[in-house]
Amino acid sequence: ADLFYVQIATPEALRAHTEDHAHILGHHHVIVMSYHWPDLLRYLKKLVASCAAETWAETAMKLSRHFEWEYEDHQFATIPAVMAQVSS
Repeated sequence: ADLFYVQIATPEALRAHTEDHAHILGHHHVIVMSYHWPDLLRYLKKLVASCAAETWAETAMKLSRHFEWEYEDHQFATIPAVMAQVSS
């Protein structure tokens, strides 16, 4: 299974948990002006649906633009590379 993560926060929560109130890196974050679960769920479902593609690899890459992916920046071994390691 592939896992994707995102941090949900209000501006107030960010201020309360950030030492430097002037600079916050926003990658893998959704900032909500007010927390309302039905609206947030609707937004996230629409966002996930917009990432649909022909293959899982393409879909995962699109999802990883918005969500932290457990395999982000992972270098997968190719079959020839694995076979070369096993043969040596």
